[in-house]
Amino acid sequence: MHIVYFNNQQYIAQNINMTLLVVILSIFFLAYYTFTTTRQRTFSWYQFLGRIILSIYLVTVTGCTLTFYKWSSLDSYLAVIKGYGTFGKVSFAHLSLFNSNHVALSWYQMIGNLVLLMPLGFIAPFIFPKWREFFRVIPKIFLTTFMIEMIQGISTFLYLSNRIFDINDLAVNTTGGVIGYFLYLVTTRLLKGKNIFSKHLKEGKISEHNIYIKP
Repeated sequence: MHIVYFNNQQYIAQNINMTLLVVILSIFFLAYYTFTTTRQRTFSWYQFLGRIILSIYLVTVTGCTLTFYKWSSLDSYLAVIKGYGTFGKVSFAHLSLFNSNHVALSWYQMIGNLVLLMPLGFIAPFIFPKWREFFRVIPKIFLTTFMIEMIQGISTFLYLSNRIFDINDLAVNTTGGVIGYFLYLVTTRLLKGKNIFSKHLKEGKISEHNIYIKP
């Protein structure tokens, strides 16, 4: 809940999260994947499980990053805009790495941001071929965090959230995603070295196109 006061008048906004929308979209894309691959006889339980894990991760990220205000009425929202005088009177961008009064909090936030997109850099290459090359994955991770920061910044500018466009988050989130990608490379090397999939390939339980082990 968010409350502001102007001219002795209280205005209340409820917090709403976008997780339900992401859940619905995830179910749709899982159903679409199942339908198309079943028709093409390329369905893979490994790919399906990977998409479920990715969907759970995306729902979690949404819950952590995309929360907005739902003002009680349009009149209340317009009154808030009028009370501030215009848009953008709330902090929009943050550029300093540390606040001397909250150093511990800064470290806590930095570690959280580092971990936020690390699973994306690790999971996505197992599922999507276009995420398997280093110079392709960096722009995708950067655009993902840039989109999150832009949504947060614009919504705050419009008094629809209290998040900010943080340059630090942009850099740290991207770094975390790249670390996740390198963990993917290490994992695939280890799996290849142990020939963990060879038995399943011989028995026909999975096919070459269902998995990717980087050479």
